[in-house]
Amino acid sequence: MGQRLSHLHRSSSSPGPTPIPTPTPTPAPETPPSLPPVGLLRLPVELLLSIAAQLSSSPESIVALSLTCKHLRLALAKEVAKVHVKCRVGILALLEKDLGDRFVYCSACCQLHLFSPSWPILECNRFRYYKAWAFDPNWRGYPYHFLARLVMNRHFYGPSHGLPLDSLTEPAWGYSWDAGPPWRQIPSARVVGNELFLRISHVLEGRASIVRDAIDEGHYHICIHVGSDSATRILYKARNGRDPMPEVKKPPNGLALLRACRNVTRACVECLTDYTITIETAEDDVGPLVDGWRVTITSYHQLGPCRDIQDWKWIALTRDWTTRVPGDFEIPKRDMVVYPPGIVRERWGVEDG
Repeated sequence: MGQRLSHLHRSSSSPGPTPIPTPTPTPAPETPPSLPPVGLLRLPVELLLSIAAQLSSSPESIVALSLTCKHLRLALAKEVAKVHVKCRVGILALLEKDLGDRFVYCSACCQLHLFSPSWPILECNRFRYYKAWAFDPNWRGYPYHFLARLVMNRHFYGPSHGLPLDSLTEPAWGYSWDAGPPWRQIPSARVVGNELFLRISHVLEGRASIVRDAIDEGHYHICIHVGSDSATRILYKARNGRDPMPEVKKPPNGLALLRACRNVTRACVECLTDYTITIETAEDDVGPLVDGWRVTITSYHQLGPCRDIQDWKWIALTRDWTTRVPGDFEIPKRDMVVYPPGIVRERWGVEDG
């Protein structure tokens, strides 16, 4: 019995199985500090200030550089503080150039506006208030300066910016008055010599009596200065000493309501607009109309580079004595020596190159 207990005692005191040692983890190598993602941030501050000094002749570029990131904004804070507020226009123009796929600069309110290619009609209260800043002779509600600038942005900066020329070529109808016959408007656009040109075909058709009433009683314009109605023609003649459309006057014999003419060339003496007039008997698809007539006026407009609403070419197109805005002292007029009649139409036919 004592031997059995002694044996049990020895068995309980014998060592158990040897545990498996846990491997000691190898320490991970230290990760080197990441370099700044922007190459400019890898430069010392002294070199950044030297770059800013080289840009001192272009304050807009200094501000654009500071907008790259927060670090550069802090580093160049003193340099940016020296930039005059008058540089705002240049700064926004630079940003428009970089972000022209979704932003456009408005020279009416001096701000950047978001735009969408599917809906380029923009919201600008100041622009909306001063309708004189829109080239829209018949008040269709198209703020042409926005569209014109967006089209020229694509011309100057490439296809990722602005809008195509086709944005200005949507056909439309213009009315002499609410119940009057409509004018069919067929526009086309072209860039010549870094300037935007428009050609618009204005077509009016109907019986002679209807066409006559639309001309005399309606209010339809080729540009803000030249209109087909007698009142506008009288005002134009009083200012400039000539009738802008003698061809549309009623023949003096009193028998006919209209008189035929073909491709008579005229020019507005106040803005860069040329136009041709054709008046002829009309026919429809099944034959001649009974006493049917067609008036076709093709207008050519030189809008300029469309960079600023204060450009004299734009002002001449959009303002007269009835559409002055605060700050207007004298509205520029077309110099008929430098821009003789027919020159705008001639330039339209010249390919840009």
